[in-house]
Amino acid sequence: SYQAKTSRAGNSFGSTNAATISPAALAAYKAALLTEVSAQMARPETIVDNVLMRYSEGKDVVTGYQAAINGVTVDSVKKILSDLASGAKVEYVIM
Repeated sequence: SYQAKTSRAGNSFGSTNAATISPAALAAYKAALLTEVSAQMARPETIVDNVLMRYSEGKDVVTGYQAAINGVTVDSVKKILSDLASGAKVEYVIM
């Protein structure tokens, strides 16, 4: 499941009927994202940025990122897209 900090705004996303993703596409996106995030985590600049974000903004984007990415489901993507189509704006998502 997910939690999203959202706020309402005007609807500029159109119909939610087109907001779908196949399980195969989601699996491919998650695999690509895990590869990219793992590569980024190895960079010293990223490590410094993540530490700064954690302590200055209170947002931990490192701990459990693999489980968070793997926890994304077709239904959670649909829910986020539906919320956005209804006028919500996502500030951040916690998986």
